[in-house]
Amino acid sequence: MATIFKRREARPIPEGATVTTYRGRPYATWTDARGKAQRAPLNSAGTEIIQEAEIYSCMYFDERGKRRKKTTGCKDRKTAQEVANKIELDANLRKRGHIDSKAERYAQEARRPILEHLADFRAFLADKDNTAKHV
Repeated sequence: MATIFKRREARPIPEGATVTTYRGRPYATWTDARGKAQRAPLNSAGTEIIQEAEIYSCMYFDERGKRRKKTTGCKDRKTAQEVANKIELDANLRKRGHIDSKAERYAQEARRPILEHLADFRAFLADKDNTAKHV
């Protein structure tokens, strides 16, 4: 079963924040735009605050058995768990051969506009040190 969690992100210390000690650790304390008091721990260097992300992420095993992390895009825990279970189910179906990953990748590329493909091809030719006339 996929595991969901909220990532911890480093963000700059907000303007007007005061650095205090809470339970033996340095914290930044400030008032947000809505007038609510906020408190967050500082990183080890004391230059940024550490806050939880608003949306959930998930950890699952892909079709090759490798542990992967992916955002669910959900703020609700129950919905995030459903999305994570769907991601893991798709990985299991790919592993068993019910979903062809090569066909899936081709379909994804087919949705891109032709001008993007041409720009990528042009960049590929230029990176190979071809002449401008050849490119």
